[in-house]
Amino acid sequence: PRAWTRDNLLARFADTVFDTHQGLAMPLREYFRYAELQREENAMYLFDAEFGSKAPELLADYEVPEYFREDWFALLPAEVRPSYRWLLLGPRRSGSPFH
Repeated sequence: PRAWTRDNLLARFADTVFDTHQGLAMPLREYFRYAELQREENAMYLFDAEFGSKAPELLADYEVPEYFREDWFALLPAEVRPSYRWLLLGPRRSGSPFH
């Protein structure tokens, strides 16, 4: 798998638009610029459940761990199936208060 470093991701997905936890959408290039310059106490982070359709190549970059390969969500009808994977990316001082 490819490394998900800043430079690698920018080389591949600089213009791909991803969602943030605040409901904003921005190209990865702009998000990294924000992340480098921000000094907020609660920094914005990428939180995108649809990253696989926006950047399908990312799905090939990782493998589901052995203990999670059985997909119980697949038993649910498509209209009620919850999101089961997300792209989460953020600078220092970003994060969810629930974790």
